[in-house]
Amino acid sequence: MISLILKLASLACVAALLFSFAAFARDAADDGSKRTVAQIASADDGTPRNAKFDVESLDRPAPGPRVEKLRESQHSGVREAADDVNDVLTAPFVSVAGDSIWAQRIVSGLLALIVFGVGLGYLSRVAALRGV
Repeated sequence: MISLILKLASLACVAALLFSFAAFARDAADDGSKRTVAQIASADDGTPRNAKFDVESLDRPAPGPRVEKLRESQHSGVREAADDVNDVLTAPFVSVAGDSIWAQRIVSGLLALIVFGVGLGYLSRVAALRGV
């Protein structure tokens, strides 16, 4: 019974981490595309526009309360749930990554996948072998 719970927890963690990263990557690509189109349309000199909250501030792991409230209003319920799980699972690893949003999401996400995906999966197999 414990092995089944560990296996389901492992799968839920992996699914939430992958869904959250895929949604982040899609938003980042969309934001970059919109920024490029706006620069071309306005014959900008190449400096990025100064957005109050862009995809980087919205998608940083474990944002502050103000950004979290904005993120909740802009994301769907499923996306926000996955982002909240991602925030909890990646929180121990965010300080390991650099300042770049991509580095934070990739490094902390991979470390969380190793610990919670592979680690819980391994514990599930050990529990199954012991009959627990």
